Amino acid sequence: MPNEPRRHHYVSQFYLQQFSDSNEQIQTVDVINRRQFVAHSRNVAVMRDFNRINIEGHDRNEIERFLSNIEGKAAKVRSDTNSNKSCLIKEFYCLLAGGYSLR
Repeated sequence: MPNEPRRHHYVSQFYLQQFSDSNEQIQTVDVINRRQFVAHSRNVAVMRDFNRINIEGHDRNEIERFLSNIEGKAAKVRSDTNSNKSCLIKEFYCLLAGGYSLR
């Protein structure tokens, strides 16, 4: 299927961006190869088809779409200075934790 998400973050981009600089760069450590480097947040903690499932009767990107939806809502809350952030951000992390537990 064209336009299917293939690059799945196992650490939310929303979460990673909180640690990035103004250019969305993150200081990254590769513990296996013992090296440090700077990378864009979209290229950190990402794996092809990580959230893809193969269950009859379910869209293979159902989990990725679910997590993406939650992250999108959380990003909106974070940027909306007039909202009750603390309550909504707690709800986001609860939903995100629940979504990740589906793996």
